[in-house]
Amino acid sequence: MKKLFTSLVAVFCAMAGMAQTLTFSHDGVAIENGSTFYSRDIDEQYINLLGQTRFVPDIDLSSDVAAKVYMSVQSLDKVSVEFCAIDNTCVTTKVDNEFVAKKEGEWAINELVDMQIHWNAGKLQTNETATTHVVVSAWYEGQEANKVSFTLVMTNDPALSVQQTMGKSESISVQGNVLSYAFADHTAHTLSVYTTNGAKVMSFALAGQEGTLALDELSAGLYVYQVEGRAKMNGKFIIK
Repeated sequence: MKKLFTSLVAVFCAMAGMAQTLTFSHDGVAIENGSTFYSRDIDEQYINLLGQTRFVPDIDLSSDVAAKVYMSVQSLDKVSVEFCAIDNTCVTTKVDNEFVAKKEGEWAINELVDMQIHWNAGKLQTNETATTHVVVSAWYEGQEANKVSFTLVMTNDPALSVQQTMGKSESISVQGNVLSYAFADHTAHTLSVYTTNGAKVMSFALAGQEGTLALDELSAGLYVYQVEGRAKMNGKFIIK
């Protein structure tokens, strides 16, 4: 009987551990563990006041249990990135010869906390691009081996193939000279098409939940698209 009770306790503990989930998200959409997420979010006011480009990706972290959570932001490019979550005090990824910033805090059930990751890329010349990569991680106390993490790319380079987090029902695809789109609902979106040099060549209002667009006016070459609206997507396609 004692062995049976011990086994049941072990099973319940394992189930409880499985129920603990940390989730990163952007605009309410989950970012998959181990994925790469590209952000073009820039503080426009910062540009207007100081003339400097400051990236402010909209990344949140939630937990489905009340627990102590540890977090880290590691710079892969050895640059200084601010990490200001929880108490609005900022630590940076550049300290001596290490390039990782760490924080910890108590999470309430389903509490959504802004990670407040900021990167000041400085004063950029017209058409100058800037890109940096960081690994964002979180784990429960005593469970660092089971941490969740993703690579965050902060960039204003339109030529990058940007993989935005989106639901399975949302997609942009190009076959031949026809672009097809599908969204999770009927919210209006705007799609813009650029050359790899950043010149806008087309812009469309996407009506309805799904549809197609003819791209017959485009010459052969590589193009970049950007979708604005409830769903924010970026990527590239080739016209042959």
